[in-house]
Amino acid sequence: MSEESKETKNKSEVKEETEKVKTDTKTTFNDAKETIRNVNFKEDAKVTSGYVSGIIKKPLETLKKIIADRKNTNLKNALIIIILWLIVILLTSIFGVHWTKLDIGYNFLEMISGLLAPLIGIAVYSYIIYFMQKSSKRNLTTNITVVTTSMIPMILVQILSVLKLFSYEFIKIIEPLSIFATVISIVLIYFSTKELMDEEDDNTFIKKFCSIQFIYFVVYFVLTFLRINIPII
Repeated sequence: MSEESKETKNKSEVKEETEKVKTDTKTTFNDAKETIRNVNFKEDAKVTSGYVSGIIKKPLETLKKIIADRKNTNLKNALIIIILWLIVILLTSIFGVHWTKLDIGYNFLEMISGLLAPLIGIAVYSYIIYFMQKSSKRNLTTNITVVTTSMIPMILVQILSVLKLFSYEFIKIIEPLSIFATVISIVLIYFSTKELMDEEDDNTFIKKFCSIQFIYFVVYFVLTFLRINIPII
């Protein structure tokens, strides 16, 4: 094959991949929008609590079921967890700081960056996996659902941190819990990423996982200059 033919083929593949990413992103956005529109917290609370208890009692089994679910039926549960997380961030941003005329601009920007950080973090990690998947490529919705599910231990502690609004003494309990939950979430992220990429060999996967973490860390570092501290995943 000539160099010109190779270049044409590569351009065609890049164009095809770009279109696929655009289509998958649009589909995921529409799925999330439609799911949020149909969320009924009162009716969905029991289902979501079962989803959360599943990741606590049988984490790997639950993650495998979510990955195997082509209909992405757990997207609603994942979105409810994210919404609760964002509500706590919003409450903390409003009631956990002092509001004065001098601080209002800074506090408002901090609130916006705080609300964006979890969404950006989950999206960035999901996209990194998406681009590194090859024969095992799944839709972006599945990746987002699985990444969110893996982060549940950490998210639950973040939700629990709303207690600091009532008494700052709760920080003595929440801080060590947060460290423990983050470690558990990283372990779950490791195994869920391995499953998403259909990688059986640990020696091969550990290199890929380190690459994923490195790329995420670079994004994390860059975003800190914009005062957006995405979660450690």
